[in-house]
Amino acid sequence: KPGKDGEVIPSRPLEEMTVSYRHAASYRHRGICIEGAVSIEHVLDIIEWMPKAGLNSYFVQFLTPFVFFQRYYGHEWHPYKQPERLTKTIVDGFTLQIVKAAKDRGLIYQAVGHGWTCEPLGIPGTGWYEDNTEYPEEVTRLLAEVNGKRELWGKNPLNTNLCYGNPEVREKVTSFIADYCEKHPETDVVHFWLADGTNNHCECPLCKDTLPSDFYVMMLNELDKKLTEKGLATRVVFLIYVDLLWKPEKEKLNNPDRFILMFAPITRTYSQILKDDGTGKTVPFVRNKLEFPRNVADGIKYLRDWQEIAADCDSFIFDYHYMWDYIREAGSMNHAKTLFYDMAGLDQLNLNGMISCQNQRVFFPTPLGMHAMAEALWDKTASFDEVADRVLAACFGMAAPTVKEYLQGLSDVYPADVARRESSRHGEETARRFDEAESYCLTWYPKLKALESAENPCVARCFDVLLLHNEMTRYNAQLYAFNAREDRLGAKTAFTELSRLAAKAEEKYSTEFDLCLYLSTVANTVGLGRRYDAPPLEE
Repeated sequence: KPGKDGEVIPSRPLEEMTVSYRHAASYRHRGICIEGAVSIEHVLDIIEWMPKAGLNSYFVQFLTPFVFFQRYYGHEWHPYKQPERLTKTIVDGFTLQIVKAAKDRGLIYQAVGHGWTCEPLGIPGTGWYEDNTEYPEEVTRLLAEVNGKRELWGKNPLNTNLCYGNPEVREKVTSFIADYCEKHPETDVVHFWLADGTNNHCECPLCKDTLPSDFYVMMLNELDKKLTEKGLATRVVFLIYVDLLWKPEKEKLNNPDRFILMFAPITRTYSQILKDDGTGKTVPFVRNKLEFPRNVADGIKYLRDWQEIAADCDSFIFDYHYMWDYIREAGSMNHAKTLFYDMAGLDQLNLNGMISCQNQRVFFPTPLGMHAMAEALWDKTASFDEVADRVLAACFGMAAPTVKEYLQGLSDVYPADVARRESSRHGEETARRFDEAESYCLTWYPKLKALESAENPCVARCFDVLLLHNEMTRYNAQLYAFNAREDRLGAKTAFTELSRLAAKAEEKYSTEFDLCLYLSTVANTVGLGRRYDAPPLEE
């Protein structure tokens, strides 16, 4: 795993070994997208680790990826630390370091995504923050009209769509992107996405009779023309996501070689493996009254519809296993299996790999899931059990089989369906299931403690992480049990203790554990959520 304490260096002299290995990666796209809460050291560590695991691409979202660094340096959700000062200049400097680290290792560098629907209008898009600025009419007239109003959607620029039926809007956006590509030749792949909001497309006479995806393809073709005129070979990713799941009715891509199709099934369930069983269904497009698919097969049907008009494009999936779901499946084994088989089966969906939209510090309790993803992208014929045994042996030495038994048992007993909100969060039966998960952790703690080994720094650290994860999972289960019994005082007490342990985990194991995303995910699931707004962004 990332960091010097995550390395195991073989001690056998190379001159004693004869090795021959020849393999072409199963998929072209094997990457990670920045998310979560990070320091610059965290990002540089994971970029250094990626090629060792067979990954080949790194993606930095936004023109200035402020929000991800702000979460860490602002110590959002941290119970004890005070925010540190962060500026645009500092974060832009971080981005330069990231680009250099990626290029030094031969990684494909991808950039931006969100922001094109606000930055061309002079509206900052550095994170999902509330913007109370009173913008002039010359700006607001270009925003989407929804319910008779042209204004920032929920006061959030990144979530706000524009009046795409207005040629001036399309010109501003596509020219801004083309200029960016010209100024940033280090960008191998630029992502052109629309807003992150849903059910908020323009209802004015220019827009109401045209699908958002038709306007989107119009802009993609306009962007391709401008890039061609500038002599730029930059590849452009287009996004099949929320309101854009519905394929265009009229428009076609003029130059498929320019574009990479990206399927982002953010509303899917992780209780099912990605598989096209032929049962998928779509529903008609009804502007701003859409419901999005949770069933995997239904989501894939939307992908299949798009593939009919983008058959000549390269493609990959942009999925979120390591955004929230890894926190909701405490044992991590079933999560790792789902991720592995999702990746191994991508060719059956005519997808050429994955960029994982994920927190960077996701090696808690083990690195298994990340290796499961990387190994299946590298070799779709690999065996999950062989990968798991090899990774856990590197982490826990001779104790690996027992640790595997513990983790699989925790995966089976912990009610991930409740944490995923796929089963009721309330009631005595739900509470009893979490009581059982807490008892399981208590029973296993002394067994794991007795296995603890210090044969090398990496193994010692892996055991420390595992034991702390066990302790945190006990309080996590307590919290959900109190919530199931609607005991708010008990829930708040358990969350306070969980926050204390999370602070300890991030202090000792910052490379492995993301406090901000862990606590926010758990708190939001049980209704203890709170939001943070960033301070004003200074130059």
